[in-house]
Amino acid sequence: DGYVVRLAAAPGWCPYRSLLATGAVLFERGDFKVKAGEFDEKTRWLLGERSAQQFAEIPTSDAVLPVRRAFPDSGYHILGGDFETSSEVRLLVDSGPLGYRAIAAHGHADALAVLLSVGGREFLIDPGTYVYHTEREWRDYFRSTAAHNTLRVDGLDQSQIGGSFLWSRHAQACCEVWEPGAEADRFVGSHDGYRALPDPVVHRREILWSRPDRAIAITDRIDCRETHIVEQFWHFSEHCQLIVEGSAVIAENQGVRIRLAPVEAPVEMLVKQGDQAGHLGWVSRRFAVKEPTNTLVWRSRITGATILETHITCFV
Repeated sequence: DGYVVRLAAAPGWCPYRSLLATGAVLFERGDFKVKAGEFDEKTRWLLGERSAQQFAEIPTSDAVLPVRRAFPDSGYHILGGDFETSSEVRLLVDSGPLGYRAIAAHGHADALAVLLSVGGREFLIDPGTYVYHTEREWRDYFRSTAAHNTLRVDGLDQSQIGGSFLWSRHAQACCEVWEPGAEADRFVGSHDGYRALPDPVVHRREILWSRPDRAIAITDRIDCRETHIVEQFWHFSEHCQLIVEGSAVIAENQGVRIRLAPVEAPVEMLVKQGDQAGHLGWVSRRFAVKEPTNTLVWRSRITGATILETHITCFV
């Protein structure tokens, strides 16, 4: 939402599709054109009147989507199947740097977080940013580990906040294994954000997507020696309706469903929506605007090396 001059104001205008439309013209990319969907006014302002005709003339018959599923420089990997169809399952995992360069100014403590959409509907989301220079408690929450679909140890963030745009300690994450295949995709990543604890902890996350079962297995391994409180956070789209079944949750979004369940029941399970005190259960789609959604928390007390398994089944 940050701009000096707004070059497009049509209802439903999407900045991401606009960037793809501009890129389609600049690089003559049919795949960009397909994902952009249409030529937009911002691209016209940036590239001139002739760009509309250039966009229209870009062929799309040989466009192949998606082009890539591994982005090693940024640390993003995409698992799933039936891409660009109504049956698509798309899971994004983040094993990249905390943020940009030394202070990681716009970074979030989201190492090994996942996002999930099924059939084009959002299920597991990134709650957003909300604000920058005001409401410090909310600024810190939306950057925190608790605001992302990953694991927190002893109530601490993976990386340490030093200011509104400063991180004083950076978790280092990496992808250890990336194995896409015809029947399954496998990702393994880890980070060192909790090695600084008196009892050092390493979080390693393995994700396995099985095409025949349309299922995702997420295995969190916590390597440590002593006792710790571990929390797994799952943030759902505000368009999801949740049904709780014991420790499991069924989420539905416009007729598409997923079931998310732990293999072993956690010590404590919480579902929060619009919690002002604990800040859980919020999503921010635009600057300075937040609205309630559902956040699921599984809290466990562990001693020594522990494995926590989560199964997600997709129905579409």
